Amino acid sequence: MNKSSVLLERVLPYLRGMGFGAVVPEQSFGVGSRRVRADAVAFGDDQKPVAIVEIKQKLDSPPFDNYHPTVQQAYKIALIAETPYFLVTDGEQFHWFRVDWENGSAEASDPPIQTPTVQKNLRPFRNEAEAAQVL
Repeated sequence: MNKSSVLLERVLPYLRGMGFGAVVPEQSFGVGSRRVRADAVAFGDDQKPVAIVEIKQKLDSPPFDNYHPTVQQAYKIALIAETPYFLVTDGEQFHWFRVDWENGSAEASDPPIQTPTVQKNLRPFRNEAEAAQVL
């Protein structure tokens, strides 16, 4: 399954089920001439980014800690994007981390709490075109 499929079929329903109303794929952030890209960004009700999402084809089996190269990559994007959380996933495993601004590190975390939005008849998107209309 490619990144787009994982995002559409697994990650978006997961994040929406947690209460994130807006999830925007492929967001770029930059400081000066340095640009980075998040596979997706989850926004809170206040329209501020809450978490960046890094999708990988297949994650290593546990232990999966904050020194893992994928976690470090996502952490750097979260720093530049100034999001308090980031999610590393392959669509089956969902690993949440919190940016510890005080200590300059990432820590494994529970998912951020969002107030679920009531949505009736929620179902996965049929294809990328349908998702593009909604997003």
